[in-house]
Amino acid sequence: MQYFYSLEDKRKLLDHPLFQPMIDYLIGHESQEVILRQLKKEFPQKKMEHFLDQMIDSGLIIRENRRYRCAFPVYDQGDFQEEINQLTKELINEVMQQPESQRNLFLAEDIWDFCHETGAAYFYATSFSVPTINRLEAGNENYRFMTLTQGEDRISLPTYFHLQKQQTPLSEQFQALGQLIGDVNETYFFDQIEVILERICENKYKKRRESIFLDALILAGVVAQEDQYRLLLPIMEDRKDSLLQKYEPPTETPVEAAFIKEQALIAVMGQLDLTSYSYIKKM
Repeated sequence: MQYFYSLEDKRKLLDHPLFQPMIDYLIGHESQEVILRQLKKEFPQKKMEHFLDQMIDSGLIIRENRRYRCAFPVYDQGDFQEEINQLTKELINEVMQQPESQRNLFLAEDIWDFCHETGAAYFYATSFSVPTINRLEAGNENYRFMTLTQGEDRISLPTYFHLQKQQTPLSEQFQALGQLIGDVNETYFFDQIEVILERICENKYKKRRESIFLDALILAGVVAQEDQYRLLLPIMEDRKDSLLQKYEPPTETPVEAAFIKEQALIAVMGQLDLTSYSYIKKM
C-alpha cells in the first residue's frame, strides 16, 4: 500500500511503527464496528491511545459513536480509469503542442504544477504499486536547480541535498559527490555555484585553481569540460502564468481529483519515456 498526501505533517504519522498495522486492521474489519477495546487488545503497546488520538486529530481515522474506522480512501487499479485516460490524452496533446526542445521542461513545470495543485488538503492510499515521482529543488534566491525523477534517484544536486536533509545514507553513485562537498550549507554552496554558472554562460569562466564547486558541477552532470566549460542543463526564467490549459477532471472531491491527476502524470511520463529531467530556474 502506498500513500499520497498534500501536507508534510502526515509524514511523522506514516513513519510510526503502529501506522500500517492499525490501518490494515481497520480496513480488514471495515464491515464490523471496531471499538476501543478491540484496538487495545490488538495493539497492547504503550501510548497506543496517544497515537490513536493523533490519527484522529489528523483526520486519518474517524471516531464516531465510540466506533473507529479509516478516514481516507484506498484506490484500486482500474478506479477512475476513464477519467485518467481522458486527462492523460489531454495532457499529452498539450505536451505535443510545445516545441520539441521544450516538452520535458513543460512537463516538469506546467504539468507537474497542475497535477499537484488542489483546492483542499488530501490523503489517499493505493492498493497497487505506483511509481514514485518527485520534483526536487535546491539553490539560492537567484537560481533554483530542479530535478523531476521517477523511481531511482539519478545523480543531481537537488537529489543530493534532499538526501542530506533526510539524513539518508548515500548510494554508491552519490559517494564521490558526498566526499567532495559533504554536508555543506546549501545557500553557501549555491552562492559559489552562481558565480561559476554566470561566467560559464558568458563564456568567461577560466579555471585558475582547483575548485570543489566546479568539480561538483561536473560530477552532478551540470557542466561538461571541453575546450571551454559548457552548461549541460537548460535555464528557464521563472514565470507566474502557466502555459497549460486547465482540464479539471469531473470528480466530486479533491482527493479523487488528486488520484486521477497523479495517475495521469505517471501515464504521461511513461508515454514520453521520461524517468529523470534536470534544469535550472532563474528567479
